[in-house]
Amino acid sequence: MCLGGAMSLTQFLEYAAGPGVNAIVGFILSFAADSVPGYSDLDPKWKRGLMMAACFCVPIAATLALGRFDQEAVWGALTAGFVAFFGSQAAHARAL
Repeated sequence: MCLGGAMSLTQFLEYAAGPGVNAIVGFILSFAADSVPGYSDLDPKWKRGLMMAACFCVPIAATLALGRFDQEAVWGALTAGFVAFFGSQAAHARAL
């Protein structure tokens, strides 16, 4: 990845398929919070559901856009989504 330089589409998709999923999902959801009427009024359970869907859809879509259909690449994308979602929720977990 280039620091301070332009990123190619392939580099962006590789970033989205793994380590960048949180940054991309955060951007998408913050945009939704500012631009989509009623998003801020949604029940927290719905917002978590949207977060979970985005955390899994972004890396899977990026992996498939790269033309990587093998099992290892798809499982890697699912793992990135899992880590992104549950890592984001750990900070907000309520005491049981």
